[in-house]
Amino acid sequence: MIQLILAMTACLVLAGCEKRAVLSTHNQAIQQESQWVETFFQDYAEVFRSKSRTRLLAKFCLPLTFLTKTGPIVFQDEEHLSANLDALLRRYEQIEAVDWKYTIKDVRTLGSGIYLVEIEWRFFDPHNELLYACDTSYFLAVEAKGGAKVMAIIAHNEIERYEQALKRKKDV
Repeated sequence: MIQLILAMTACLVLAGCEKRAVLSTHNQAIQQESQWVETFFQDYAEVFRSKSRTRLLAKFCLPLTFLTKTGPIVFQDEEHLSANLDALLRRYEQIEAVDWKYTIKDVRTLGSGIYLVEIEWRFFDPHNELLYACDTSYFLAVEAKGGAKVMAIIAHNEIERYEQALKRKKDV
């Protein structure tokens, strides 16, 4: 009987070690995925700060799908995407957003070279005061030559949060 208990205990210990090894490997893979995603979004935020149309357009695939609560918008060409990005930058200027920071909430592999990234954006005024925060999901495609591009964006609550910030700005 004692031998049976010892054998069962040894099995449980070994199973626990195997589970830790699998989790450790999984966590390392997530950290590696998160690293390139972190680099991508650091550059993405910097490109928006620079307001460089060429650099902005290079971050997106065409066609690009932009999903909001008011419905989907599909940009088929650079001209329409560029006009939308210009309008977005004007919106940021209206509320005096001069800097933005992000937190990567989740990174999921959807397929070979396709990732879903959940981001929380925080927008700040010239005094580094928070104007608003919002949640956005990005579908990223990793390119064969390196780097990644945005295939689709889901703006979960940016419109409402932006409008609240704009209202506060006008009330001042």
